[in-house]
Amino acid sequence: MMPASPRGLLAGVWTRSAKERGRLARMRGSNSARARRPRSRRGLQVEVAAVAFFLLGGTLLAGAAGGRLSEAAGFFGAGVSILVSLLCLQSILLHRTPSSALKAASASTLWRLGFRQASDRPGRSVLCIALIASATFIIVAVDAFRRDPTVFGQVASSQQTFSPSGMGGFALMGESLLPIFQNWNTREGRDALGFSEQDSRAWGESSVVRFRLRPGENTSCLNLFQPRKPRIVAPERGQPAEGLFAFKEMLTSDDSEKRNPWRLLDRVFSDGAVPVIGDANSLQYVLHLKVGEDWLLERDGREAVKLRVVAALADSLFQRELLMSEENFKHLFPEQQGYRFFLFDVPVGRVSELSQLLEDRMADEGLDVSLTANLLAGFHRVENTYLSTFQFLGGLGLLLGTLGLGVVLLRNVLERRRDLGVLRAMGYTPRHLATIAAGENVFLLLSGTAIGAASALLAILPAIASRGWRLPSSSTGWLLTSVLLAGMAASLLATRIALRTPLLEALRSE
Repeated sequence: MMPASPRGLLAGVWTRSAKERGRLARMRGSNSARARRPRSRRGLQVEVAAVAFFLLGGTLLAGAAGGRLSEAAGFFGAGVSILVSLLCLQSILLHRTPSSALKAASASTLWRLGFRQASDRPGRSVLCIALIASATFIIVAVDAFRRDPTVFGQVASSQQTFSPSGMGGFALMGESLLPIFQNWNTREGRDALGFSEQDSRAWGESSVVRFRLRPGENTSCLNLFQPRKPRIVAPERGQPAEGLFAFKEMLTSDDSEKRNPWRLLDRVFSDGAVPVIGDANSLQYVLHLKVGEDWLLERDGREAVKLRVVAALADSLFQRELLMSEENFKHLFPEQQGYRFFLFDVPVGRVSELSQLLEDRMADEGLDVSLTANLLAGFHRVENTYLSTFQFLGGLGLLLGTLGLGVVLLRNVLERRRDLGVLRAMGYTPRHLATIAAGENVFLLLSGTAIGAASALLAILPAIASRGWRLPSSSTGWLLTSVLLAGMAASLLATRIALRTPLLEALRSE
């Protein structure tokens, strides 16, 4: 009978023969045996999936760069593909046994030992990393839709205009209570409106685009309800000119209409539908319409009319209304005489002066003039509020997930009481064991956050480029940092609770 060593007893190998000890060691999966073990069929499938999703991401990026796919679809699809590929790669690394041993006795060795503990139950670890990575991806990707109101504030304060944009190059907009028939663009019209010679000199090279207005319900994000009778405006014939506003989508195949989508308002449909143009955000989120779909507009005492959306403006100042041609407007709403909505093209540096001049001279008509930049920034603030709500809910879910990691860690520590008892018997202090357990949780948190953030940044790369290569807002960074700190606190608490159990007693019970 051969005596067993203390180390063998602690490892559970108490057999009498060396041959039997070797057989049990192979059954328990020693490092050398696991290192030489051939890849399983499942492991090969994961490797193939990692390569396939990586190639898919590259293909989508190439398609977006070559113009075969839209930038949003190509980059977002590539980000999701790279996310899956990195998760598969992480699974491969966790299922692989390290070939080198940890020899140096230092604090870094304890952390590295904790990192390796994540490979003890690779399936559970990959699931935790995947949950954190997915939540991080959503939080960072949502930030791509956030608008920066300070950009429009800077435009308004510097009194500059730009085109094409959501403002169309118009610095001021006005709306009157009473209709105005005179044309500000002519000297005779300004004289009829009571402009003096000095006022005409102050007007200078400014110009105005006049719109007929049918009052109705607001169709922007400021309206919490779906409007039944939307507000409608009709630009004066020939206005606005092509290139002033950016279009997101249009119902056209004609080259001339593509160059100037405003011509779509003059299209005649065989079923009698009236073409209209709306802002893409209002159409999608308030009116719930797509380009090509119809809206039945009810009229008091008259037959309802079918409005057909022929184009969608991209983030424009026309989020409160639908646009119609002047001819159709006069036919459908003959009671609405004159012009009540105006857009002013004002030279740089004359915005404040002309705004005050217009309100003073047109006080009897009830003209109210405001900055287009402020109007658009107001829409963006509402959008940002909704996005902040979604980000907060996503962050709350991520926070609960990281707190759940503490529960997973607690279970892992309880399942490893025997291993921890062996380390305790070999001279490791409770502080060392806490460092090892914390290292495992830090590895899971950092891996999930890094994979999710890197994939999300790739997905929103076009949005970052359009912002002048500014990274997501600081609130996103603070949110992710808070989640990491909460996860660390949960892991330390779970480790402290687990280490309070008598490890040596658990070891003796084996």
